[in-house]
Amino acid sequence: MERTLADVRIILWLATAVIMTTLWVQNGNYRFWLPLGLFIFLVYSAGMWLIVHYFPNPRLLHTAIIVSSFIEVLLITFIVWATYAPMTPYYLWYVFYVVSIALRYGLQFSIISLSASVILYTISAMSPDNSIVNVPNFLGYTWFLFILAFLFGHMSERQRSYQVRLTVVNELGVALSSLTTSKGIIKHLVSETARLVGSKKCWFIPYQSTEGGDISSASVGISNDEISTLVGSLGDWSPDKVLERGRILVSNNCHRDHLLPADVYKLIPMKSLAVIPLYVRELPVGVLYAADRQTRRFSGYDIELLELVAAQAAPIIENIKLWEQLKETAASEERLRIARDLHDDFLQTLSAIKLYLERCRLLIDKDPEKAKSSVDRLNQITTQGLADVRSYLSQLRLMGPEPSKFSEAAEKAAAEAASRGGFIIHTDVDVSESVLTPQLSLTAFQILRELLNNVVKHAEAENVWFKVISDLSILSIEVRDDGTGFDLDEGKRASEKGHLGLVGIEERVKEHNGEICMESKPGDGTRMRVFLTIPPDEQATDSE
Repeated sequence: MERTLADVRIILWLATAVIMTTLWVQNGNYRFWLPLGLFIFLVYSAGMWLIVHYFPNPRLLHTAIIVSSFIEVLLITFIVWATYAPMTPYYLWYVFYVVSIALRYGLQFSIISLSASVILYTISAMSPDNSIVNVPNFLGYTWFLFILAFLFGHMSERQRSYQVRLTVVNELGVALSSLTTSKGIIKHLVSETARLVGSKKCWFIPYQSTEGGDISSASVGISNDEISTLVGSLGDWSPDKVLERGRILVSNNCHRDHLLPADVYKLIPMKSLAVIPLYVRELPVGVLYAADRQTRRFSGYDIELLELVAAQAAPIIENIKLWEQLKETAASEERLRIARDLHDDFLQTLSAIKLYLERCRLLIDKDPEKAKSSVDRLNQITTQGLADVRSYLSQLRLMGPEPSKFSEAAEKAAAEAASRGGFIIHTDVDVSESVLTPQLSLTAFQILRELLNNVVKHAEAENVWFKVISDLSILSIEVRDDGTGFDLDEGKRASEKGHLGLVGIEERVKEHNGEICMESKPGDGTRMRVFLTIPPDEQATDSE
């Protein structure tokens, strides 16, 4: 802003110099102060331009702005005195002064400074040295400009107030975005809304709760039991009615408001009440209630602030709920897979343990050496079973990483698999986080973990090469080992029966329009490659 004002000052000085010089030539009205005043104007305008453009020190700039507010009053007064009458330069500079003061300080300071300037101009214009023909006209023009100053100041005050509200709401949005659960976000939203509007009671009801579900939610100054009692008695102010109307409702006198049911004030006495619906792309998210404002009234300022809060919070709440649903779905899929693995592998391990225990019981007297061999084998089977259980527990704790932690999680999964399988792992992970969505990150992690589990269970490998790379359109995963390998036809038949985990991998690959390639021969190791398609919108985002 100050750069623009500095440029305008230079233009105004040029206009002032031309007009005042023309006036002097045409009318012969010459005073010694005229060229001196123009020189002072030039020094002032050029000095402010240099300070703003080349000396952006905050303290120096702040001081220069304050000094310039007083200098401009004196310079405009000089124009009136030096030209014997309020001419065009006076009006140009006065409008400029009006705008600059209003933009800098708002309404209150504008009125004070401009009132003082009007008095100075009037005294100067009515001095004995000046020949003002029509004093009332001059006063009328001056007070007209003062009204203009008032309007500019009022608009500036509203703009400054809106900027303050916008800053506060943006800070709230940043704080909400940093939270990772819907409960935490709603709790912070309610507490901050109560603080921002000075409300003693504040609560939020999610959209699902308006359809007969549990209405318990975050609240300030009111219990869940009171909310349950109140919601059923609000009538047209109930959550479903508010969402149906889609606009804010405000009452500053709940006791006498005919729109509120009479029972409301009897149930929970409230002086004032504001209800704000939250929407995302015309889809309802919930309803935010604020009651008992400490100053007894919700003003226009409060309503605008609540509208900004609702616009900022609604998409954040909706996004975190979708993410939680996605994680819950993924967790359910993982639990089903682990249940299948427990059935296929761990139950077999327990059966083997039972079989060897019975064998030991029979051989312990007849053939102690064979019994001892069976105990050793039993110990190996038990050790492997414990390792499998630890693996399942680890997988239950980590269902899938966020995009920013994908590379770290992939390398950790590879190291954990190497520890369980007793092989050497060679990793190469080069993935751009900017092309990963939460869903793609989760799917890729589940696939690579399943591929590594297959190596641990079936490959008997000494070395495993693990590679994950991405470009703008494809995310590729490759797991290669030097183990026993298998016949592809037998592997396909096994996968049709649900073994090797290939069915789950193929289903996840199809969801992302990808493909899976298998290369293996008995005794010659196995190479598994998976290619997942990155959606075009993620490509566009990355290219921007």
